[in-house]
Parts: sequence; structure tokens; C-alpha cells
Amino acid sequence: MLSWQVLLLASILLAAVIALLLLAREVQEQRRKDEQMRALLEQQRALFRVSTAVHSGRDWHDLLKAIVDAGMEAVQARAGALLFVDEKNRCLTFATAKTDNGYRVRKSTLAWGEGIAGRVAEERKVVILPEADDPLVFELPESLHPRTVVAVPLIGEQRTMGVLELISERRGNTFTEADREMLLTLGTQSATALENARLRENLAQHVHLLRRSIQELSALVDVSKALTALDVHQVLDKILTKALQMMQAEKGSLMLLDETEQVLRIEVARGLSEEIIRTARVKLGEGIAGRVALEGKPLRLLDQVNGERFRGHAVRHDVRDALCVPLWVQDKVIGVLNLNNKKGPEVFSEHDLELLTALANQAAISIHNARLFGDLQDLFLSTVRSLASAVDARDPYTAGHQERVTKYALVIADQLGMSPEEKETLKIAGLMHDVGKIGVPDRVLHKPGKLNDEEWQLMRQHAAFGAKIVEPIKRLHSILPGVRHHHERMDGRGYPDGLGGNDLPLDACILMVADAYDAMTSDRPYRQALGEEVALEELRRHSGSQFSPEIVQAFLAAHQAGRVHAGLQQAL
Repeated sequence: MLSWQVLLLASILLAAVIALLLLAREVQEQRRKDEQMRALLEQQRALFRVSTAVHSGRDWHDLLKAIVDAGMEAVQARAGALLFVDEKNRCLTFATAKTDNGYRVRKSTLAWGEGIAGRVAEERKVVILPEADDPLVFELPESLHPRTVVAVPLIGEQRTMGVLELISERRGNTFTEADREMLLTLGTQSATALENARLRENLAQHVHLLRRSIQELSALVDVSKALTALDVHQVLDKILTKALQMMQAEKGSLMLLDETEQVLRIEVARGLSEEIIRTARVKLGEGIAGRVALEGKPLRLLDQVNGERFRGHAVRHDVRDALCVPLWVQDKVIGVLNLNNKKGPEVFSEHDLELLTALANQAAISIHNARLFGDLQDLFLSTVRSLASAVDARDPYTAGHQERVTKYALVIADQLGMSPEEKETLKIAGLMHDVGKIGVPDRVLHKPGKLNDEEWQLMRQHAAFGAKIVEPIKRLHSILPGVRHHHERMDGRGYPDGLGGNDLPLDACILMVADAYDAMTSDRPYRQALGEEVALEELRRHSGSQFSPEIVQAFLAAHQAGRVHAGLQQAL
């Protein structure tokens, strides 16, 4: 009886032990499943993080960190590094890393096939090395034991973008095929994210370059339009102004070559003292500008910002960086364009040098054209003065008359605020206003007394005859009104056409006053010169009948201010 009870109790205890063992196994299995589920969730979360990064459009550097964070989270890593594959040079370069205390990145560049990362890049598959260490990438302190090293290839559509190397907390050969597949998926998604980010970056860069190119092309077109002026000094000033604006430079100068003395002189400048502008003379081959002018090559100079002192050139202490480009015309250098100190934190770039060189090419042509026009203008004015002198030479009593009338007329023009172009036309009209006297007989022109009616009719024809001389010359069409009508009157009683009032051209009205004043204040064969006050009073008395009131008032104001006498002293 006792034996039976013992046997029963033993059976119950055995069943209880078996039940406990089964329960423990179930608990252990559940824990294992929970850990697997937790690991799977962590992996899925890591994959989701990378997948989100693919479409987030985040910054390139933030994306690299996100990929490393996702990999470390997926395998419970204590350190992670991302290396880019350089297929052209067959090497890997360090991109970014994340470690906890004790882990340090050792090497930033690996050869193709070198170390775990180099092997993965070559084989394009996940490598898991239990209880290993990769001394080429990470350096571990002696107090920390090696952990499992995991290296994942980042495989894009066309090539391997890089390698993600991780040092995991998981010991031994605990990674499954599912883990490998997950890591490959992580690598593929990371590569996709990197490719998309690189495409976005390249697209943004291309758009930026395109916009900058459009802006620069537009600026060069504006420069081309701005440099159509024919006055050399205006052209030089516009060139420097546009160059300073386009390059965002603080200071600048434009120097032209004196071919006789073989030196460069400053023609226009910004930010330089008047003394430097006036006295600076640079011989060919000397200094920066002299070297550029001699060699004909543009030069970009940087100071200690890039660790060098202008490559041995002597410069002013207040110059941080500089551009110097030659001005080429017909295979020869006519000058140089200098810019100093780019505004803001940046320095002048090679692209700035290329753009300034393009501007200089346009500028040189404009300077050359303006010089040619100036030479033609000088030749033209010399011809006009020769004609005026020929007229004056026929009558010693009127010698210098046309030049004096022209100077008086320009004084009135200044008082009225006329434009440079208008004054240039008036100047030529003044010098040519009596050119028709070439056709007046000497007996009439040189007669010492008053003219009779017949002689007066011949004299009156000089205005119309002068217009006939000028009319065939297209360049002189603008002076026709002044030449033909400078003897008309406000009341319509003048000649040759009897115009009056508002029908009278402005140049003719100005020349009427200037011509009458000079005639009254000069000796004539039939009378002595009148005094200035008498002449001025005559202008006042005939204002509104013979002369334009507005022009008389302008002349009187200029005379009172002393500008009439001053104008006579100035060269035309």
C-alpha cells in the first residue's frame, strides 16, 4: 500500500516537473519570439527610416547620418561608418561615422579589396564576421572586446555606391539569412536614397549654374549695350562701373598703355587716392599690372586666405584678393583692368576671372571703337575749323568771329542745361554758321562803308548759300537749322526765309544772340566796337522783336555770373 502511494506521488511530481519544463520551454520560446519580433520591429523601423529618407529630400550630410543611425539600430551596433566607393580610383573614402565612447575611426581611405569594407565593395554581398575586429576602419581600446563586424554593400541601380560597416552587440553566429536579406534591403534602400540625393544635388547645382549663366549672359549683354558710347572717357568709366558691379569688388582701376613710353597709366579708378591715380606709372613687366600687360594673360591673386602671399608679388597691405586681366585688341594689349577685394566672406574664384576676361574682351573693343571715333571726330573738327579759318581769312575785320560766336553760344547752352550731344551740334553749327560767305564777292565783303541795296542782297544770301554747302554732307545735316536761320528774327523780318516766333529753331535763336553780341563788340570797317554794356542794352531792347527773350535772359545771366568772359578763355 505504501509503495503504491509513493509511486503515485512520484508520478505526480514527475508530471509537475515535465509541466514546468514544458512551461519553461514555452516561456523561453516566447521570449525568443518576442526578441525576434522586437528585432524585426527594430529592423523594420530602420528600413522605414531609410525609406523615408529616400523621399524626404533632406540635406546630403543629414542623409548620411540617417543611414548610419538606421544600420546601427537594425543590428544593435555600437559603432558605424559609411564609406563611398570610388570606382575610377578603385578605392573607398570615409564619408561619416558614429561611435560611442571608446571607438575611434582609424583610417579614412581604403584600397580596393582592402579590409572588410574593401572586400564587400568588391564582392557586393553582406559579410558577417563573428568576434572579429577591423583595424583598418575602427580602433578599439583594450578594455573593450571585439564584437561582430557587419559590412553591407550599398548597391544602386548601376553601381555600388558605398559600404556601411557596423560593429554589433550581437555575439557569435547569431545572424540569420533573414538578417542578411534585411541588411541587403537596407543597403539597397540606402543606395537609392544616396542616388536620389545626388541627383537632386546635381539638379540643384545645374539649375544654379544655369541661372548664374543666364544672369551673367544678361549682364554681359547689358555691358555691351552700356559700352556703345563714343566718348572714350564715358566708355572707360562705364567699363569699370560694370566690372565692379558684376564682380562685387570694393576697388578697381582701368589702366591704358602709353605705347610711346611703354608704361601703364590709370585712366579711371574707384577706391584709390587722387595722388595714386595722378602719379601711378607702371612699366611693362613690372608689378602685377605690368606683368599681365606684357604677357597678356589674366591673373588671380589670393592672400593668406589660401595660405599664400600673392605668389611673390608686392601689393598694397589693404588688398585681400585681386583680379587683373588684359585688354586685347587686334593681337595687342592696350591696357589692363584691375579689381581688388571681393565683397563678403568669399574670395575671387576662377569663374570670376573667366567672366571678367569676357567683359574685358568686350570692353577693349569698345575702347578701340571710341578711340577711332575720337580720331575721326578730331579730323572732322579740324576740317570744320579749317573751313571757318578760310572764311575768316577773307576778311581781317572778322578774323576769329566764328570761334568767338561758337564760344558765346556754348555759354548760353550751358546756362540752358543742354545735353552734351546738343552742345556738340551747336558747336559745329557755330563754327560753320558763316561758311556761306565764301560765295560773297570780295568787293562786298571788304567794303569799308555801308552796303547799298544790291550789295546788301548779295550779303544776305550767305546764310542760304552756307546751307547749300552743308546739305550734301550727311554728317552735317543736324547743323542745317543753325546755319540757314541764324539771321532770322522773332518778328519774322529776318532772312533768308522770314521765319518767326515758335518756328525758329533753338540753335538759330542761340546763334542770333551770340552773333549779334560779337558783331557789336568787335571793330568793323564802318564803325568802332561798341562797349559791353551798350551791347547788352541792345540785346535787352530788341528782346522779343529780334531776339528770343529766353535766350537773351540766359546770356545776360551768364554774363553777370562771369561765365561769358570765362568761356572765351576755354579751348573748343
